[in-house]
Amino acid sequence: MEVLLRTPATVLRIGVLYRPPPSTENGLTATMFFNEFPILLERLAVASGHLLVAGDFNFHVDDRTDIFSSPACNVNDLCDQYDSELSKVVDVYAPLKTRFVISCPSALWYGEEIAAEKCKRRKLEKRWPKSGTEADKLQYSDQCSRVCKLLKSSKMSYYASLINENKSDSKVLFNTIDHMLHCKPQNHYPSCGSPKELRDKFADFFCDKIVTIRHQLDMLSTTEAPAFPLIDDAIITCELSEFSPTSKDELSGLVKKITAKSCSLDPVPASLLRYCIDDILPIIKSV
Repeated sequence: MEVLLRTPATVLRIGVLYRPPPSTENGLTATMFFNEFPILLERLAVASGHLLVAGDFNFHVDDRTDIFSSPACNVNDLCDQYDSELSKVVDVYAPLKTRFVISCPSALWYGEEIAAEKCKRRKLEKRWPKSGTEADKLQYSDQCSRVCKLLKSSKMSYYASLINENKSDSKVLFNTIDHMLHCKPQNHYPSCGSPKELRDKFADFFCDKIVTIRHQLDMLSTTEAPAFPLIDDAIITCELSEFSPTSKDELSGLVKKITAKSCSLDPVPASLLRYCIDDILPIIKSV
């Protein structure tokens, strides 16, 4: 939009510009803007009066670390920009929150039948104080006995099966017995006068072991036959003369085929990356 303000003393020409963010829908690119913007400035510059250009170009010129406005020139810096920008987006829309969760893993012998019977026992336990009848008391007592018998039979069946399956594995058998008897394993260390002395002995042992291995490697004769003749005596007859950059379609196909697994080092989860791959693909391709 262009506005002309005229006064008796001066003439002010105001140009207001807005550049929509590039996307696949509008087909706009930064190159198109930089090619057309100088033409507009040349036309406005030859006009009479003062000139004021304002607007929103959607360029993060104030942020040198932005991967869109200031992409790095080497692979390492590009990867750092990629990780930092994605991490910032995740922190804005999904900030890290701390929650305390009490983890109570179920025992291997605990099944759905036991859970159902315990739920039934809990209902009878609540009903009896309200009614106060002898019938509800007997039902609650019978249900308690049923749950105890079911727990005992389930434990016996589980441990009997575990022992029969591992007759020849003494380690599993001893661990099972220790677990049944609630015995905690004890660490047996060499006898030492103090923890500091024990620590120094461990450190000296591994340091001496490394020195011994290095000394033995140095003593090996260089005239002996190579350990890997197929590799050491291999004759290379081919060379990599050119490297063709990959395409967006090839990268998109590779990303969609891989398994969506993530780790704590990933800037965003793999499932989110696959969902937004069309928008992030140009950045990955530049890396």
